[in-house]
Amino acid sequence: MKMTRWLVLAAWLLAAAGALAFAGEIVDESTGQKFAPGRQVANAGKTYELDCVGTGVRKKMVIKVYALGFYVESAYHKQLAAKWKAQVPKAADLEDQAGFFQSLVKDTYCRQFEMKFVREVDSEKVREAFTEGLETNLPQMKQKPELAAAAKKFVGWFQGTIAEGDRLVITLFPDGTITAAHNDKPLGTMQDAALVPGVTGIWMGKECISEDLRTEAVRLFY
Repeated sequence: MKMTRWLVLAAWLLAAAGALAFAGEIVDESTGQKFAPGRQVANAGKTYELDCVGTGVRKKMVIKVYALGFYVESAYHKQLAAKWKAQVPKAADLEDQAGFFQSLVKDTYCRQFEMKFVREVDSEKVREAFTEGLETNLPQMKQKPELAAAAKKFVGWFQGTIAEGDRLVITLFPDGTITAAHNDKPLGTMQDAALVPGVTGIWMGKECISEDLRTEAVRLFY
């Protein structure tokens, strides 16, 4: 009888531990993909604490391509949230605030975009989407060949097939360093502060890849 009670208790503790681990993750409602609520990244001897401020899904027509987790430097997150919450009490209403998204695109802070793919994709499609996003958000590339070359180099990192279940992670640091990884394998590193707003603008810009995704990716901002 005592053994039975101990087994029941052990089973309950294991279940509780699993529930706590699950509760500690942020789940994208559309795809079921899970994202850590926070993480650390390091660059040039400095470590940054990041908060996941929301997730969204990239669709091509009605086909789900990837879930996106948007991570923002904790200190900057708190500062921007305090500013906007005084004006817009509900995070859901931030979607109508152009100035809020302009801050996310143009301000200097550490940010990260994590894409979890829910279907196989030829990376050519990813390159096309990134190229279009950069050209739209950085029209000055037409007059600045060095910026256009940096954008081309960034897009060129993404090669081969991206399988279902794969991850792409792009991190942008305050000093202009940009890194990308495919399933934790580094794809490239460069430093170009002028390119950072363009890369951010792919998802957060006025001419973003998807307005629905942009809205969902900040739904947990406060």
